Amino acid sequence: MEVLNHKKLNIEQYFTNKNILITFLMLISLLIYIVNKPLFFVSLLILIGAFSMVVDRIISIFFFYAQMGYSFELILLVTVVSGTAYGPVAGVIVGGLSITLGYILSQRLSIYSIATIPTYILIGFLAHLSANYNIVLVGTAFAIFYNIIVSLIIIPLLGAKPINCIIFGITNIIFNIFVFSRIAPWLLGMIT
Repeated sequence: MEVLNHKKLNIEQYFTNKNILITFLMLISLLIYIVNKPLFFVSLLILIGAFSMVVDRIISIFFFYAQMGYSFELILLVTVVSGTAYGPVAGVIVGGLSITLGYILSQRLSIYSIATIPTYILIGFLAHLSANYNIVLVGTAFAIFYNIIVSLIIIPLLGAKPINCIIFGITNIIFNIFVFSRIAPWLLGMIT
């Protein structure tokens, strides 16, 4: 009788609220994928972008690179890929929500957000215009565009240091060239 009680206890421990929630979310995700593949991928891209900022924040704490102006997140990738694959509405939603959610989750919401959030929304809107072009070139162009626009806003209006914007811009562009050359073609092919 103790063996049965022991097995029953293990089964009961397995079905905790956390496991039920994860199972429920997986089933809902599968249903969304079956019913509406673009909605599934748009939701997934938002989460990837937002959580990449959380991971970037955690890593930056350990390596102290945030203080030097570096950032390695995937917001631009998911914004451009979603806008290219699904059009301007998807690009705007993914760009706007992933950066906003990423800022909130990584506790990095700041005065600079008034420049970065609208810039990602604009890039999400414009990305559909580049659907027929090489995604690596498009991603590189948008990385350059993003850094120029944001720097032109935050340096004179918000008092950002030009050297920090230059360091961030250079590392951000190099990182995005790598990401767009290695991940974007595969990701775009997968979601379309």
